[in-house]
Amino acid sequence: MWIILIALILGLIAGVFTKLFVKPEYSAFTKFYVNASENQSHLTQSDMNVAKSLVDTYIEIVKSDTFLEEIAEVAGVNYSPAKIRSIMEASSVGGTEIFKVTISDPDKKTAYLIASAMAEKGPQEIKRVVECGSVNVVDKPKMPVQPSGIGLKRNVALGMLVGAAIVFSVFFVKEAFDVTVYSEDDLTENFDYPVIGTIPSIEISQDKQKKSEKSGDQKAKTEKKEAK
Repeated sequence: MWIILIALILGLIAGVFTKLFVKPEYSAFTKFYVNASENQSHLTQSDMNVAKSLVDTYIEIVKSDTFLEEIAEVAGVNYSPAKIRSIMEASSVGGTEIFKVTISDPDKKTAYLIASAMAEKGPQEIKRVVECGSVNVVDKPKMPVQPSGIGLKRNVALGMLVGAAIVFSVFFVKEAFDVTVYSEDDLTENFDYPVIGTIPSIEISQDKQKKSEKSGDQKAKTEKKEAK
């Protein structure tokens, strides 16, 4: 019960904190198609496999300091390469020759400008470094209209998980260091002596206790009257 209660409370706190203090982010993306050969009229299966293997290499190129410094200059934003990397996500699309670069930023115009600069300069930079094959833009960035989200569900789930973990750890430690004897089994597991007998624990309810007190008072009054 306590695990569930604390998990719900921390999840609620994480949700309220996210709603009040976390700024929504806008995402703009562009997609690139990797060609292992510049001769597209005779594309073979081998060329496609090579292109897939080059995707990770090309992603590292677009994450390089040299390229990101150029991107910041073209986009007209005062962002360092490390800052752009922190708001950038690049990965292959379904294991194909296509990879996607997404820019997420609280300012939708900034996200759009950086993604547009990557779509414009990305193929040139990759060709300059690799000196073979080619890269084409599949999807050009669009100005984001709605925020991509603030991670509300993720933060609520994380808060609930942390709360459950904390309470479980507390109960686990408490149970592990508890040396109280609760039953005969606890005695027989820790000692070799046999249990001869037990003394039952008798609990008197409040109603019975009040009745006994009243009967005792009445008896005392009767004894006083007889004494008189």
